[in-house]
Amino acid sequence: MLEPRLILVNLLIKLGVAAALSSALVRSKEFKTLIFREQRATKHKIYLTLWMAIPIALGVWIRCSVKSFSAGDLSLEIALLLGVVGGRLSGGLGGALISLPAVLYGEWASLPLNVFAGIAAGQLEAAEFGASGFAGAWLDCKCIDPIVVPQEKDGTIFYISVMITRADSGIRSL
Repeated sequence: MLEPRLILVNLLIKLGVAAALSSALVRSKEFKTLIFREQRATKHKIYLTLWMAIPIALGVWIRCSVKSFSAGDLSLEIALLLGVVGGRLSGGLGGALISLPAVLYGEWASLPLNVFAGIAAGQLEAAEFGASGFAGAWLDCKCIDPIVVPQEKDGTIFYISVMITRADSGIRSL
């Protein structure tokens, strides 16, 4: 079992690596167009996966090859992120690419874990709605469910929506 101090150091190293990687990637014009694209073709999903998975796979390779280095890598986190951002293809492919160095060093469980995590994260869809936006979407299709909402003791759920206007806006009533 690791000491709490070592766990904190490992988490700080992960945070530093994630910050360094994200600051390096966001400087690229091509990466920005890939990440902010509304609809991605298969080729764009593969490019996005390569942009994010190759640096992390190098980190996994370094972790596996240096035996005195006990800090964790970001393979699971990046596989999940690729799944959420790029879908099942990006998540599964990214999980496989990230796991290759670990598999070569005998860590067999990392491959199915990261691939499954990436594919499962690719199934997620989430949206943040205000009260009126949720009510309108629910009335249109009745196909969405709230995940986190306040709940009364009797089990009913509710939303509170507040609208603030300037006194000189001309709005006097709803």
